[in-house]
Amino acid sequence: MTGSENFSLLQFLDGVFVSLIWCAIGFAAWWMMFQAPFGRRTFRASVAIKAPVERIWSAFLLEPSPPGGWGGALEISGQEFRGEPPSRHRVVVRHGGMGPFRDTVWRILRLEPFTLYEAEQETIGGKAVGAREAAVMRLRLTPRGGEALVEQETRRHVRGVFGFLYVPRANRRCFDHLRAHCEGLEAMNAAPIVSRSASFLLAILAFGAVVALFCAANPEIWEIVAFIAIFLQLALWTHEYGHLIAMRWFGQRDATLLMLPFLGGAALNTRRPRSRFEEAMIALMGPAFSGVIVLALTPFAPWGLRFFEAGTDPEALSWTAPGAPATWAGLCVVAFLAMSIPINLYNLTPIGALDGGRVVSALARGRLSRALLTAGVFAALAYAIAGTGSANDFGAAIAFVAVAAASALLAGANGHDELAPMSRGQTATTALLLAVTLFIHVDASRTLLPRFMAAVRDGVGGTADAGPPISATASRYVFSETTHPQGQTAAP
Repeated sequence: MTGSENFSLLQFLDGVFVSLIWCAIGFAAWWMMFQAPFGRRTFRASVAIKAPVERIWSAFLLEPSPPGGWGGALEISGQEFRGEPPSRHRVVVRHGGMGPFRDTVWRILRLEPFTLYEAEQETIGGKAVGAREAAVMRLRLTPRGGEALVEQETRRHVRGVFGFLYVPRANRRCFDHLRAHCEGLEAMNAAPIVSRSASFLLAILAFGAVVALFCAANPEIWEIVAFIAIFLQLALWTHEYGHLIAMRWFGQRDATLLMLPFLGGAALNTRRPRSRFEEAMIALMGPAFSGVIVLALTPFAPWGLRFFEAGTDPEALSWTAPGAPATWAGLCVVAFLAMSIPINLYNLTPIGALDGGRVVSALARGRLSRALLTAGVFAALAYAIAGTGSANDFGAAIAFVAVAAASALLAGANGHDELAPMSRGQTATTALLLAVTLFIHVDASRTLLPRFMAAVRDGVGGTADAGPPISATASRYVFSETTHPQGQTAAP
């Protein structure tokens, strides 16, 4: 084995290692956000309703919920008291409009008709609920003049930071819709499932986490790293905003965009798609919307490339220098495109819950069509990487695909068979949009990324693989190629 071959192997293994580290950090962030056990917490909500207590009692504890459920937070297909006097409360329910309805039985602890209801979860879907997991709910109705005060207290086990953000807001939405239903009013428009202040705070934390991690890996060029982190987050935000646009187009008005520390971003909703077409379009709009932005920004990339071609002279970035605003704008465009293109290519991988996997699963009508679609998308992605990728990039890509495939196997069935099938027109529309989206990102990867990397290498007089990627005088102003693989694997 020659020295260059050995060096390439080391580069490949380095890419694998970096990708696995990012995946591990991402999974840890996902677990903390959605699955970490935070113990039992108490949540309270109250609302004044201009209706008799008998009407409120019946609507909330005896009748099916109205179409769409209580604010999308709780959907009940049937419920009843059992025993005489009642000792159990059976509710056929699903939460957040997602997944199947499940038969839930509550053991009544205290019951005063039209006044007080207190119960503890006993079984869900026929399986006993442990004492640590069982929720306890207390509902009190108090007549007050021409209205009734409804007060709810729920003690339940909370999972993940998202649980703290979502549960109180879900309770509020549920009670708002209960009031509208009992008063005969039109239901309120669904508010986002996470408040804007919480979303903003998470975005700040996500940006700070990425900056801190990148700076720890490259402390000597922290200014450049911070510059890159901004556009990494913008690229992720643009991608997720595409999903959000599609969700709201299909009527999911309460969908929320969250930027998550170390994980990237997520567009969250309270109900699952009703059809394969909706599922495919929501998944595809992330890369497709980003593709439109890539097309719009590409003409401005040469402004930034001129800086590298001129030798990365820091004086060129002084605001008093001729053409400095255009140079800065061009550098911002180059940084954004260098982050956005690989992020969207990775998300188009036709595996599991990645966007490409969801689109292929929604489009496929059998094993043969699934295999052909999967092979076609993989071929396009391989062609994209083959034109620009180093051994480091190939290692990162293979590790990422392996992790995504393992996650898909662990997750099991995706449930697409339960969704309404696509019409021929919808199938053609989805396939065409997938092909166009792939073409945009693959072409950009083969034409733009090589120019970016060549300009960086030529401008600083060396390669990023051979050591510090940027000269001391230019390190304060230009982005480093060594962060490129990390930006790729930071995608959700």
